[in-house]
Amino acid sequence: MRLFASSRHWKSIVAAAFLCTVVAAPSWSVATQPAPATTAEVVDLLKKAYSQLGSGSVDDAVGTLCAVIKLDRNSAMGRRYLCYALIQRGEAREAIAQLDALSYLNSGIPFDLCMRGQALQLLGEYRKATEALKAAIGLDPTSDYIREKLIDSLQMSGDYKEAAAVCADGYYASQDKKQKDHYLDVFNQVQQARTYIGGIEPTPAATSNAPAAGSTSDTTEYTYGPSPVQVKSGQ
Repeated sequence: MRLFASSRHWKSIVAAAFLCTVVAAPSWSVATQPAPATTAEVVDLLKKAYSQLGSGSVDDAVGTLCAVIKLDRNSAMGRRYLCYALIQRGEAREAIAQLDALSYLNSGIPFDLCMRGQALQLLGEYRKATEALKAAIGLDPTSDYIREKLIDSLQMSGDYKEAAAVCADGYYASQDKKQKDHYLDVFNQVQQARTYIGGIEPTPAATSNAPAAGSTSDTTEYTYGPSPVQVKSGQ
């Protein structure tokens, strides 16, 4: 189980978050007013923070993003980046405060629910984390990144049967062979954990929806979105 994302995955995570912003979402995530114009200084700082997060300089990024919020308290992108950085540092309550601010700004996206789930995991509130992640995948069912976090959360909650079912859902929904192999690998790990923790031997009934055997996983890094989004005015 991986609670934190490595710096290698930062660009793909940002891309996944960007995709969420262009997917039609319910009323809770629709801004009621246009975002105010972002100054050039804020844009430059956001680009700097993006680079710092990409290189793994999380502490430096936190300082940069605090400067962004000081200049523009309504910067949704600044608060979103800051939330991500705070989660990487294990500062769950501070991260949730940023997510609450985003909700107040009517700037929520499915990826924010995903980060809320990760923050709740840090606090040991696994059931609430699972609820947040289920809501996130419900709003963005194509996100492999969110689905993987949901699988982690279900395992933390001890819901191995449901975790295996989510793995199977991802396996059958994916059109990419490497991603399918990845889901198969995770499915097998979940089944092993379920057997070890509960003393339960997998049965045909328990594995009737299991992905087909025979696939193999490799060490390829998986990408959860297109090329990184560039910081633009108003984000």
